[in-house]
Amino acid sequence: MEKSVIFMQASVKMSAVLNCYEKEINNGKKVTIVLPYGLRNTKYFIDQLHLEADVITIDRLVGRMMILFPFVHKRRIKRIVDQFGINKNTLFFFTDVNDIEIGFLLPYLHNCSPTQILTSIDINDGIDYQADRKTSCIIWKIKSQLLSFLYNTHFIAVNDAGRRFIYTDIKAYNLPRHDYSDISIIHRYKLRVANGTNCVIFYTSPFLDKLYNIEEYEKINKEIIEKLHDKGYVVYIKSHPRYSDPEIVKLLADEFIPSYIPGEFIDLSSFCFAIGLFSTVLATSSEIIPTYSVIKVGKVKDVNMQESCIKYLSGINSNINFINSLEEIPNY
Repeated sequence: MEKSVIFMQASVKMSAVLNCYEKEINNGKKVTIVLPYGLRNTKYFIDQLHLEADVITIDRLVGRMMILFPFVHKRRIKRIVDQFGINKNTLFFFTDVNDIEIGFLLPYLHNCSPTQILTSIDINDGIDYQADRKTSCIIWKIKSQLLSFLYNTHFIAVNDAGRRFIYTDIKAYNLPRHDYSDISIIHRYKLRVANGTNCVIFYTSPFLDKLYNIEEYEKINKEIIEKLHDKGYVVYIKSHPRYSDPEIVKLLADEFIPSYIPGEFIDLSSFCFAIGLFSTVLATSSEIIPTYSVIKVGKVKDVNMQESCIKYLSGINSNINFINSLEEIPNY
């Protein structure tokens, strides 16, 4: 039987994964959805959708072993690829190139016509996104070149949102890219999580040590919740699927939405507005309900990184309101 494997590397790409899944199922394919270790809990959400697909979670592909013991790591990668159940009639789809893991997998998948499936975020970024952000740091350049040599693949060292990363160099592969950005599919799979007329959804963001010190990060999260309470709202927390929240958030919040539910698949109709620091899902929520980013509130360590985050969020066809003070939050 013909088969399609879909590798979902970020929860924000769930709509593209579902669009691809439905197309492949309609074409009579057997579908396997692959989740990286960091998204292992997303399987709970997918299980609730009752899809006609196998869902598997793979181990981490990034760690010290990849440089210290490349031959051992290669065998590990091969074992992971074997889990996909690939045959001569298999097609392979993936969601992200701004990611190192797909670079480790591609040398084993060239017979599967690897194809990137695009969301509106990817279309906005464009094919030159990585090239425009190449780092000038010699150490990171050497690291990316060493990994490319050891694993017979193509990596690139970049500066992104004020930090250095190694991504898979998609231009070197010249792989097909298909548009799966239709967000209408979201409405068929949405989950209603809130009841009441004074509910607000707070999308928490992971701690970035280059943007905040830990005291300021905890302080701003605390002040957001307290201000929302002062203005008469019930606060629902939606955490990032890969990171935990500060203890103060856990103490002050009223309700918690399971972190494994992708933000786009939460029915926002029962929320007055959305708020957060710099979560990408703010761009999606801004198309549905009023949405506020408080990244301009509080003290930051790196103004350039702050501006980079604002520029990125502003560029995703979003209607986010970047407020300068918590007093700008409307009263209930």
